[in-house]
Amino acid sequence: MQTARSLPRSLATSVGTSGLDLGVFVLFSLFVSGPLLIAARWLSGAIGALANFAINRRWAFAAPTSRGTRTSTQLSRYALVAVGAVSLATALFAALKLTTPLDLRVLHLVSMALVWAAFTYPLLRGWVFCGAKN
Repeated sequence: MQTARSLPRSLATSVGTSGLDLGVFVLFSLFVSGPLLIAARWLSGAIGALANFAINRRWAFAAPTSRGTRTSTQLSRYALVAVGAVSLATALFAALKLTTPLDLRVLHLVSMALVWAAFTYPLLRGWVFCGAKN
């Protein structure tokens, strides 16, 4: 039951915060290029991740185990997952940038979507919010 409710909510949260992430990245891309673009990609992902934690904790994974778990524990676990996810998405973005002629915004979205499906959501569901104990 928890997965049936958390998956669409976490996906909606991720889409919304990805919009924030992409908007910040597009704004940065107006002012930076070259190696700074990779740093801008990471920073925009980190900003989106902070918003994602707050919404996921309150809405997508607001199960009794989530509410009973200390925020600091979840935040610490989330920070590890977020740094990993943002770093993986940035590495994938950089690799795609070198190998494909696609628009940078498309590459940004592709890298986020792939990392969310394979890495972020499984860890949020199984370790950060639902697997955490006091």
